[in-house]
Amino acid sequence: MAEQPATSARARCSPSGRIKGAAVCHCDRIGAEVRIGGESPAPWARRCGTVGLVGVLVFWAGQAALHALRTDLSVVNDYVSDYANGPGGSLFTVSTLVHGVGNLAIAAGLGYALGRRNRAARAGVLLFALAAIGLLVAATFPTDSADAPQTVTGLVHRVAATESFAVELAALALLALAFRADSAWRDYLNLSLALTVVAAIMLAWLLVAIGGGWPPGLPERAALLAFTVWELTTAVLLARGPHRLRRTLS
Repeated sequence: MAEQPATSARARCSPSGRIKGAAVCHCDRIGAEVRIGGESPAPWARRCGTVGLVGVLVFWAGQAALHALRTDLSVVNDYVSDYANGPGGSLFTVSTLVHGVGNLAIAAGLGYALGRRNRAARAGVLLFALAAIGLLVAATFPTDSADAPQTVTGLVHRVAATESFAVELAALALLALAFRADSAWRDYLNLSLALTVVAAIMLAWLLVAIGGGWPPGLPERAALLAFTVWELTTAVLLARGPHRLRRTLS
């Protein structure tokens, strides 16, 4: 009997690496499905991870430069968003926009990497993308100056920034469940959970500071650091490929 041609059929890989079905394909550890005759999700996930990595590094570089140049603003008393007003404001806007685009790429990369069968992964990727959109909106609509009356633009910024923090935290919690369910990403679970807990604590500190009328600068920067470290590590693992995950974390 002649062999059936493997053209556009799909083959599912079992946990042991065997193929279920007549067609034969190469089982990639990224994703539950491998399309025969086409490009697997792995290269796209790595490309998205690289874009996400660039986004975080550009944001960090922009923040470092602004903190060094804008000595008129206080790390303790002023929000990071206050750098959008005054000298260097365009640097803040551009670096934050790049950060938002990078986070959208991380969301896409996780979508490729974790597949569509895991509900926690689908929900986590969607929320992470929404948080990235909130970041883009917050960068597009600058905050009001401290000595200026409140405007609609400033209100949009505050709502978008608050939404971005809260929604991203929920996304990190759901993605931790997705990592636990995926054998290729399970080694990242403990680090991801630790960073998520730290981000939650820092965000709670920020909310308490705002509610109590205390200086918000330090807790906001601590929360930003926790979130961006998670983004950085996830982007690195996406860019390297999950087959190197154990080597990276060991």
